[in-house]
Amino acid sequence: MLRRLPALAGQVLIVVAVLFGGSRAAAQDATNACVDAHVAAQRLRRDGKLRAAREQLVSCARTSCPQVLVRECAAWLSEVEATIPSVLFEATDEAGRDWRRARRGQWPAAALAPRRIRRRDGSG
Repeated sequence: MLRRLPALAGQVLIVVAVLFGGSRAAAQDATNACVDAHVAAQRLRRDGKLRAAREQLVSCARTSCPQVLVRECAAWLSEVEATIPSVLFEATDEAGRDWRRARRGQWPAAALAPRRIRRRDGSG
């Protein structure tokens, strides 16, 4: 029985090392995900992709992220949410393609004919 004790203690140490080493790796992965979301949010925000930036900011504003990131992400999240338009218009032709000329005021008469407005969420 005493001879098995050192072997058993060694096995317990290996199990403990694997369990705690795994949780340390998981914590590092979570921190890396927070940092990645923080960086992506800045890039998306700069590029004007506010909805995608909002998703990243929600991710890095979680309390499980490092506090310095949480503070920045929460502040930027408030700014982005205030900036996201509540109504967004887009001009398309009859085939549904983006119509860039509309931005320059070049509307043909057919485009000015009244039509039902379709909302992006499928209603309306």
